[in-house]
Amino acid sequence: MNIQTLYLRDFRNYETAQLALSPGVNVFCGENAQGKTNILEAVGLLSTTRLFRSGQKRDAVRFGAQQAEVRAAFFAEKRDRTVRAVIPQAGRAQFFVNEVKQKRLSDVTGVLRILITNRINVAISLAAALLSCKTTLIDVCINCIESGAKISCYIGKACL
Repeated sequence: MNIQTLYLRDFRNYETAQLALSPGVNVFCGENAQGKTNILEAVGLLSTTRLFRSGQKRDAVRFGAQQAEVRAAFFAEKRDRTVRAVIPQAGRAQFFVNEVKQKRLSDVTGVLRILITNRINVAISLAAALLSCKTTLIDVCINCIESGAKISCYIGKACL
């Protein structure tokens, strides 16, 4: 399963954004408070119907906006699929799968399957991988590039 496009409107600090994601590795880099984590939180919302930084969905609506919208297009189960969330400033969020409004949050949860972890777990996993492979991070990156994985950089200055 790969997210092909991610669209944000009035979500957190984004007025509008549309990202075309690579099937390989996508790298988001930039200065602090530029919206990198907001992109991850948008994907998390579409997968789990919850925000991982705030319990209140209305916190995701950009200041001054009436509602936020997040939409992902992806390929899974041998077909193109979409999942979309509309979050009003007041009232309940609505979720759509393939543009069909879902009555229960449980019907949305897991349609877009992801893994969310924190920096400590990533650091531990990366350290364990590096130690077990007796290699360096540069070797890992070179192997990733040599294997044909595409690396995309969004938000801010190029980081590679």
